[in-house]
Amino acid sequence: MKRTTGHNNVIKILMLAALLAAGPAVSAAQAPIEVGELKIGRIDDRFAVLLPMQSATETHDVEGHGSFSIYFRNAVILHGNQRYAVGDAGVDEISVKQVQPDVVAMVFSLKAGFKVESRDFDAARGGYLFFTGRTVGEAEPPKGPFEIEADEELARFRERLSKDRHHPKKKIRRVVIDPGHGGFDSGAVGPTGLKEKDVVLDIARRVKSIIDKETGMYAFLTRRGDYYIPLSSRTVIANKYRADLFVSIHANANENRKARGYEVYFCSEKASSKEAEAVAQRENISYEERDESSLEKNLINIEEIVFKAGRKKLWDDSREACDNFIALFPGDLGVKSRGAHSANFFVLRKARMPSVLVEVAFISNPEEERILGSEAFKERMAREIVKVIRSLKIQ
Repeated sequence: MKRTTGHNNVIKILMLAALLAAGPAVSAAQAPIEVGELKIGRIDDRFAVLLPMQSATETHDVEGHGSFSIYFRNAVILHGNQRYAVGDAGVDEISVKQVQPDVVAMVFSLKAGFKVESRDFDAARGGYLFFTGRTVGEAEPPKGPFEIEADEELARFRERLSKDRHHPKKKIRRVVIDPGHGGFDSGAVGPTGLKEKDVVLDIARRVKSIIDKETGMYAFLTRRGDYYIPLSSRTVIANKYRADLFVSIHANANENRKARGYEVYFCSEKASSKEAEAVAQRENISYEERDESSLEKNLINIEEIVFKAGRKKLWDDSREACDNFIALFPGDLGVKSRGAHSANFFVLRKARMPSVLVEVAFISNPEEERILGSEAFKERMAREIVKVIRSLKIQ
């Protein structure tokens, strides 16, 4: 068994099985629970993994194809991030990483036909105990409420599309709106406690409502409530709906409380500036994703090759969309323009349509935090976003 190091955790999930309900906030006065060195061995001749912790805490599970992830709230790793190559009992690799100041993620990379069977806090052994087992012969698990909700929306969309064959053709017919963060990933937090995840969800809901009621377009949200969706799943949703445009909405933050204004980003291999790179790093840090290029190194993915070949055209179209946002946003919006920029945003990287990320204002700026809490501003911002979407002519 070999311990290795690396930058990315190994998370690959089903698009809809990854929706997590948010738990209650942890009290600031509560002391963090220390996480010790991972222990791998056998108990009663079964492969077992023990993650030492002082006590039980709130957890969230994410199951997917070839992976199982569990997030521990109010937890702090004592000896730094951990990654182990295992090669036993269907487990390829296990990693433990501090993904937020008070959240630790543990990720199992699993072979086909295996799953994490149980995970319980074992007070006698002083930590969370995990066992793996085979999935062969098991019935398909029932769909969760978010899966059912998404399937129902897709069915309604297809029904509307079939009844609307004579609708005038538009350049943008289907748009996916992505409210950033969610659940226990609050995003940036303002000086008075306003959370990015709440602001952007409010704006995104308004965008969808305006599109549904006032345009001939179809709009979808990547999340409708306060729950967490990994970054990779957000573009999977957009790709599933065959969207013409993907718009991810965020609120910016900076250690300099005087930083202010809105800005729009498109994806590129290299950031347009050091500041743009810093923004991408902040947004990408949310519960790291698995680099799928490492999943099947010996297989040739023709679809992926074709996608990469056409990616430059998508990113060029995304650049044009960003320019439209900057050109059409009014000067009296209440926040000034900081222009269009580019960086390697994970949430945009694998979208198979033009995609942009809008940072609507700096929540770290006391004045702009106040503006972001204003119903009038959120409604105005939503309408301006819709105005730009309607103006786009993406081939």
